[in-house]
Amino acid sequence: AYTTEDLTMTKNLASSARLSTVQENPNTSIELAARTFDGDLNAVSANLRSFHSTGVALLEDTSLKASNKLLQELFSTDGLWRMQLYLQKDSFIEPLTQALKTQFPDMDVFSFQEQEAGALYIGMMSVLYIIGGFFLVLILGTVLLSLVNSLTISTLERATEIGTLRSMGFSVERISSLFAKESVVLSVGACLLGTVVAVAISSTINALNIRFRPLAAPGDVQFVLTPTWWILIGIAIPLVLVSYIAAQIVTKKLMRQRIVSLLSDSGGRK
Repeated sequence: AYTTEDLTMTKNLASSARLSTVQENPNTSIELAARTFDGDLNAVSANLRSFHSTGVALLEDTSLKASNKLLQELFSTDGLWRMQLYLQKDSFIEPLTQALKTQFPDMDVFSFQEQEAGALYIGMMSVLYIIGGFFLVLILGTVLLSLVNSLTISTLERATEIGTLRSMGFSVERISSLFAKESVVLSVGACLLGTVVAVAISSTINALNIRFRPLAAPGDVQFVLTPTWWILIGIAIPLVLVSYIAAQIVTKKLMRQRIVSLLSDSGGRK
């Protein structure tokens, strides 16, 4: 267990200070010296217990983490100006933020998703969202055009079936509704199958442990794909709507022809 005299630092900072690694000497005793807020020189003893990474390359040469008590002794102060909390899940951010603002009204509380605290993160994520949105629109547009083309050809090839239904007394609205519902069912089934395939591909890629080095990161990280429900639903909705509308339009346009033409299959070739 860590004590109030223990601290951690980045490997770059430890290398600059020529300290032995924690693996070789788990309790490396070091001396910390700093100027207090009053301008006096002060020093304290501490134990180097482990290394950490900040996630930002610019901070890898200077980051050191210690207990509040140790820092108070080092800087000879009783107050805190800034404190950072690292939470296990993003869902904890909002409840904790509200609780802190309620308990300490005069305290400024920011999450990493706000500009005041996470400018670098917000900038990087904005670029990624723009790139991802561009490719999403491009791919989704291509898929929608292919879907409309496939539905049109499929409906035209079933001209005889439509003519048979018309000769049996089915109304135009009834036939177009049947074809539209069929398209919706097929689209929903395709979306469900695509979701299963996407999850399987994501799991496979994550299991391969592909590494890359992001901008401003101190080292490589794992490339992880995590499908989210709102993205899957956002893609499925336009696909289902386009299938329904395209089937309605093509079927009604085809049924403007005479029943004889449809039964002879000549309507589907026009």
